[in-house]
Amino acid sequence: VQAHVHLCQTIIRGLADDRDVIDWLRERVWPFERAHDAASMAASARLGVAELLLGGTTTVSSMESVHHTDEVYAAADQLGIRGVIGKAIMDRWEPGTEMIGQDTDDAWADVLALHERWHGRADGRIRVSLAPRGVRNATVEMWQRVAALSDADGLTMHTHVNENEAQAARFGATDEGRDIVALARWGALTPRLVMAHCVWLDETERELLVRHGAHVCHCPSSNLKLASGVAPVPEYLDAGVNVAIGADGAPCSNRLDVFTEMQLAALLPKVRLEPRSMPARRVLALATVNGARALGLADEIGTVEVGKRADVVVIRTDRPHVAPLAGSDPADQIVYACRASDV
Repeated sequence: VQAHVHLCQTIIRGLADDRDVIDWLRERVWPFERAHDAASMAASARLGVAELLLGGTTTVSSMESVHHTDEVYAAADQLGIRGVIGKAIMDRWEPGTEMIGQDTDDAWADVLALHERWHGRADGRIRVSLAPRGVRNATVEMWQRVAALSDADGLTMHTHVNENEAQAARFGATDEGRDIVALARWGALTPRLVMAHCVWLDETERELLVRHGAHVCHCPSSNLKLASGVAPVPEYLDAGVNVAIGADGAPCSNRLDVFTEMQLAALLPKVRLEPRSMPARRVLALATVNGARALGLADEIGTVEVGKRADVVVIRTDRPHVAPLAGSDPADQIVYACRASDV
């Protein structure tokens, strides 16, 4: 289960390298997203879904762009992935990135129309999420609408939080306060909220996160490549926070490869803490049951047991880089040795 991906960005892989997240958005990603038409969005989504399925990701939570999100739902429906997908809701201008999407009522009308058309399609395999792009990409009014609909219909909310240190500090200096403080004030910090990144939470934000039960999605490749930092995942887990994992978008990962993300999630804390800080079985949970919990699907997927959906990945063990198997823990081999091409 990958809990934070942008299928709309797959087609611009390799066109936004070697920038921090602000320049990455302003100079490359946002102009490319605005240039999408229905055909390019469909191609991007199909390419991304194919890569995910071939690499062992059975379920994806994907945040799309402002327009043409129908094409992403259609790709997920046709190709067979389990998708929790949301249009990027953007009705507020964010300084620095120069991004703005739509008028509040127009954006909300799109959200409601997508919900009507797609939520529950394919025997429940396709679901709609509510995805304000970032805490400051949506107005307070929009966040309150999103939180109310999420509460009424049990829909997942999906956003970016405290990815970049300078950005987090700049927003923290406003009257609204830091990201998680603002979300709590607006009624959006709930167990249905999935927050990508969460690299730069201060102590108050961490306490609010634990108290309100929102979920974190760790994106190590993206955070390293964009020089955003490394989220303190072991500390979040030790405090009782549910942490999932995701590759983010192809322009910043650059592969939608859950095996790469698992290996990085295991290795990075060891440098800062100690070798047992993120053992393989803990990391494997990020990519399976924790992701299912984050998306409200833990009763259906995330573990192999009687009564759940058969979202099963089979991994080859007859490759030189996996051998020998005798005496090894399968979780260790999956996290540290296996590759997406072994699926």
